[in-house]
Formats: sequence, structure tokens, C-alpha cells
Amino acid sequence: MEQNSNKGFKIAIGVLAALLLGSIIFGTKLYSDQKSTALALADEKELMIKDLNEIKASYEDAQAENDVVNQDLSEAKERIVKYIDSLKAAKADVAYLSRFRRQVNQLKKERTQLLAEIETLKESNQLLTLERDSTALALAEQTEFNDSLLVQNLELAKVVEAGSALTSSGLRAEGIKVRSSGKLVSTERARRADKVRVCFSLSENKIAEAGDREFLIQVLDPNNNVIGENAMFTEGEDTLNYSKKTKVYYEQKTLDICDYVDPASGSEFANGRYVVNVYEGLRLVSQTEFTLK
Repeated sequence: MEQNSNKGFKIAIGVLAALLLGSIIFGTKLYSDQKSTALALADEKELMIKDLNEIKASYEDAQAENDVVNQDLSEAKERIVKYIDSLKAAKADVAYLSRFRRQVNQLKKERTQLLAEIETLKESNQLLTLERDSTALALAEQTEFNDSLLVQNLELAKVVEAGSALTSSGLRAEGIKVRSSGKLVSTERARRADKVRVCFSLSENKIAEAGDREFLIQVLDPNNNVIGENAMFTEGEDTLNYSKKTKVYYEQKTLDICDYVDPASGSEFANGRYVVNVYEGLRLVSQTEFTLK
């Protein structure tokens, strides 16, 4: 009887030992699994923080030429910073990290869309810049052509103006004695001269404008004084003293012109050399000289 009792006790002790050993093995395995899970969760947390930092860095590197898109970039970067701070402060567990992983994946999609939009805008801006540069080049070429054409027109206008200017020939001047009969007689004697006769011919010019023309006759005495009317012609800031103004009607054909210049009132012609100039405005048309003795 006692022998059977000892045998049962030993069996009970064996069972308890087996159970204890099983508990120890199970506890050790459970602790190991928990530790592995904690390490895996920590690794997952660090990986998501790394992903978020990469997204933030891509937003910092990106720059758009559109104010609205730049504002979107700035706001997206601020959201990423908040997510990083929240993730760092959060306790790692499976449910929380699972939700956060879904959010990180969504943020990656938003980054892809936003960067694609920026790239599209850059391509559009490059195209617009190319079109603008092409337009500017075409405008510059047109402006250069217009300037060249303007220069040609100005040069042509100068040629036409020069070609249309009247020229004279055969300018001659002499002293004139007016006889009592009214007959005019040429003289070289200063004391006998009553007037100075000035004659010249306008040359034929088919491109000159037909119409009334005015010519200024200037006679300078031996003392270089302007005799006759000694009137003044002004053009801009320039002036010219002249002896007589003569008007003619020019018909693009050769035209002979004569006019007379009187001495100053109450005076006589002096002996010496006289210079005669014919002007159209301020443009000298012809020049000659004569002498009264």
C-alpha cells in the first residue's frame, strides 16, 4: 500500500515538472516573440519616418514657376513635418503603424501627382519661353528690316531732294545806267551806275516740283556790306541778310531771270570789287563777282 502511494507521488511530481518545464519553454518563446515583434515594429516605424523624410526632401528640392503650385508644395511639406513629429512621439503598435503606413502610401501618391504637375508646368513654360523667344526674334528681325527700309527710304529721299534741287547757270552781274529815256545801259563806272543788274538761268529739272519759287539776291559791296534792301531771312536759328527777293514761277523748264538792286538810299556805288550770291532759302545756288571802277 505504501509502495503504491510513493509511486503515485512520483508520477504527480513528474507531471508537475513537465508542466513547469512546458510553462518555462512557452514563456521563453512568448517573450522572444514579443521582443521580435517590438523590434519589427520599431524597424517599421523608422522605415516610415525615413519615407516621410524622403517625401519632405523631394518637396524642398522641387520649385515651380507658379505661385499656386509653390503654395501647394509649402503646405504639403508642413503636413509631412507634422506626420513625422506625430510618428516619432507615438507608441509603436500594430494597429497604429498599420494606419500610419496607409497614410504614408497616400502621401507618396500625392507627391507623385504634385511633382508630375510641376514637371508639366515646367514643360509648358519652356514651350512658352521658346515661342516667346521665337516671337521676339521674329520681331527683332522685322524691326531690323523696317529700320533698314527706313534708312533706304531716307537715303532715297535725300537723293530725290538733292536731285530735285534747282541749279542755276550763267550768273552775271553788272552796273547799269538808267538814261532819261528809260533805256538801260551797262557801265563799269561806279559814279555812273544807278543799279546792279543780276541775271541767271534756272536749269531744266523734271523731278523738281513746279510752282512758285523765291530766290534771295545778295550783293556785297567792296566793304562787305549788303546793299539794297538789306532785309533779313530767317530759317530756324539761322539768318541771312539779302539785297533783293525775286519770285518766279518754275515749270520744270529752263528759265532766265533778271532783277535789279539799288544802292542804299541817298548813297552811290563805291569803287571796287562786288560779290553776288543767289540763294534759295539758305541754300547757295550760285555766286559771281564784278568790279566797278
